[in-house]
Amino acid sequence: MAQKKFDQRLGRTTLESLPTQPGIYRFFNEADELIYIGKAKNLRRRISQYRNARRCKAHAKMKKIVAEAVRLEHETCETEFDALTLENDLIQKHRPKWNVQAHFISYTP
Repeated sequence: MAQKKFDQRLGRTTLESLPTQPGIYRFFNEADELIYIGKAKNLRRRISQYRNARRCKAHAKMKKIVAEAVRLEHETCETEFDALTLENDLIQKHRPKWNVQAHFISYTP
């Protein structure tokens, strides 16, 4: 069986090393640029969705991120809310190219 693109790019043991806790994850490209930030209730389960993305419109973005990524980092959080807050803060700070910018508009009174 052919090796999955995820395994080729990020390593076959990547999923096994991930915790099942809430947290955030970051994908980087070959130029070491941050290209995507996401959050998860369960990091291992969420990243496995990238590994198992199919050829359908709903998974197109995941497949494009995996095709470009060469490194994955993660950070665990105490709660899913903490992960959501951290994800939003990091997206605002770094503006990764694959995060939809319109969803993360900062509000200043």
